[in-house]
Amino acid sequence: MSPRFSILLPTTNDRGFLLPYSVSSVLKQTITDFELLIVGDGVNEFTRRVIKELISKDGRIKFFDFPKHIRRGEPNRHQVLTQNAQGKYIAYLLDRDLWLPIHLETLLTLFEKGNFVSSNYFRLFQNGEIRYGYSNARQHFVFSAVAHTYEFYQKLPYGWRTTPPEIFTDDYMWAQFMEHPDYQPFFGSEATVLYFKRGATYPGIPTEKRIEELKEWEAKLTDTAFLSKLRTDALQTLLDERAALQSDWIRIKGKTLSELIPFVQTKLTYSLYSLKRKLEYAKKAR
Repeated sequence: MSPRFSILLPTTNDRGFLLPYSVSSVLKQTITDFELLIVGDGVNEFTRRVIKELISKDGRIKFFDFPKHIRRGEPNRHQVLTQNAQGKYIAYLLDRDLWLPIHLETLLTLFEKGNFVSSNYFRLFQNGEIRYGYSNARQHFVFSAVAHTYEFYQKLPYGWRTTPPEIFTDDYMWAQFMEHPDYQPFFGSEATVLYFKRGATYPGIPTEKRIEELKEWEAKLTDTAFLSKLRTDALQTLLDERAALQSDWIRIKGKTLSELIPFVQTKLTYSLYSLKRKLEYAKKAR
């Protein structure tokens, strides 16, 4: 019998250190009839060994090993979905994020009202700050919170495809859904994803530092008391932000002037990194 969910988990290079944690969060799901499709984009030998070890412990895990793509292996994701996925629903997970055990169960309730859905998420920052995300059609979708029906994916003009260098890969993909006449979105308020913010460094913090975060958080996924406190604390932060909007005389993108300086510095850092990537992309395309 076909699984209800096909879960696409892209990975690359040395991310074998992270996979035991992200994969573990999938295996803890209350919904168990799924297949986990790990799509490699130029993984190293260590990561390859880690994935094979994970497969040996759970037959629901499958690995598709591709050489490094010029971007993020988007055409390989399309190939895996169209040629290998068996689920009615497609869910996504970054190798650096974690799912709460009720994530797939929550998505099922959202699919009762839409064919492109997203749960909410907790944003975790390197300084220990935790905030609720904002899942709605006007915000940047978080990869690990998005899901859609396989039937809807088959209607798209292209599906996953190589992304231009100046655009985020995920945004380029989700735009196809949003522009389709059959687009029926539904976004949940329940936070079921731990989304690890990359911080002010691009393309992100080193893998060895990310391991420390995932190891700590993965151990807490089945602690119901902790998860309840997590929701309470994140909600309080959201209420505090709302109160601040009423008391501060000026805010830009929700930030006070003192907070805006590091925010602009971060954006500038990303812009320089993005420019570098564009030049590299243009050079390879010649």
